[in-house]
Amino acid sequence: MNEGMRTTMTDNLGMKRPAFLLGGLALGFLLASPLRGSAQDKDLDRIIFTDGRTVKATVLQDDYDKVVFAKVGRAKKEVPASKVQRILYGGLPKPFLDGDKAEKAADQGAENSQDLYENAARSFELAANSAKRAPVKALGLYRAALCRMKLGLKNKTLLPTAIKAFQAFLEFAPKSRFSLQARLELARCHRLAGDLQGGLKVLDAFSKRILDETLPVKWDALVQIERIRTLLAGGKPRDAAPLVDGAARSLAEIQPKTDEVRAYQVELKFLEGKTKIESKDYSGAQAYYQALLDKSPKDPDIRAAAYAGLGETCYARGMAKKSVKDLWEAYFHFGRAYVLDIRDREMGARVLYYQGATLLALGPLKAGRESAATAKGYFNQVIKFFPMSDFAALAAEKLK
Repeated sequence: MNEGMRTTMTDNLGMKRPAFLLGGLALGFLLASPLRGSAQDKDLDRIIFTDGRTVKATVLQDDYDKVVFAKVGRAKKEVPASKVQRILYGGLPKPFLDGDKAEKAADQGAENSQDLYENAARSFELAANSAKRAPVKALGLYRAALCRMKLGLKNKTLLPTAIKAFQAFLEFAPKSRFSLQARLELARCHRLAGDLQGGLKVLDAFSKRILDETLPVKWDALVQIERIRTLLAGGKPRDAAPLVDGAARSLAEIQPKTDEVRAYQVELKFLEGKTKIESKDYSGAQAYYQALLDKSPKDPDIRAAAYAGLGETCYARGMAKKSVKDLWEAYFHFGRAYVLDIRDREMGARVLYYQGATLLALGPLKAGRESAATAKGYFNQVIKFFPMSDFAALAAEKLK
């Protein structure tokens, strides 16, 4: 087998959550070219099972509930998707390889990353359009949508194109292995584009699917968390607050307790306090985050989230009351959060962004002549180190 013709897709979002993210979730596997006649060994797909077995076959269907494949000269076979760890597709066509190479270069911070993501998206779309197998076409469409989203995360005006790309993928392959994560990313794109009703509509339909098909509780938890984010973005903290307990219960049911689950639990703690900030209950928010600190003296993840929450509380109050004291307190809280070696990349992007925003709010008279240049440095760090976070586009706008 020519190993150069096989590769796997890494965490293309470059973030711990799906996302949101997107961290521990598998975002995708590579596109295969259609097999013709008696396939050569290098053209066969490799199905890697959770028990460690590997089977060479032609994948005919790759859904979130089942995988259907056929070995050469044998009848097709169906297995539960939960038993499949990943799939390596063989005989990759050149457009896909070109797209994969361009996307990886952009993910690694190439200066022309926007051009590379655009080229990658077009290559994946070309590969999808020429595919003869449904799972191959679906994967091409999904990879293209991810690249379109990455473009939108750096330039909000491109988010509508990402939304259309995810919609095209879901219309073609509503039960694809990647369709559940795609629904979350679609809702996220709506939220970041300011189309909050569009995002909530996607989440409503997703919730119905979860109930109708009894999907794993993980998806219910992630939908609720994205709904909380969306409601907060829409200025509806009182609608968001009651959802926290339900999301916490769903997260508590997930087994095993992976790093991904842990990251969501920490984020949910932060979001609970955020509902108080957005309700302008600054005293309540400050008391809530201080209690988190007091209860978690040896938990750096919780402490980072608590310091970030205290920072946002002081920032919001400082902006509302034009209080220099509050803004300086916010700046130092964000600094304390960042030095805790934050593992959640979204939280890391958050505190860097707000350090820059706080310096801009203080201005040169209060923060010194170099404050604007220092703030610019923070925004550049967000874009460089956390390009797939919600804050990358916000940082880019601050640099204009």
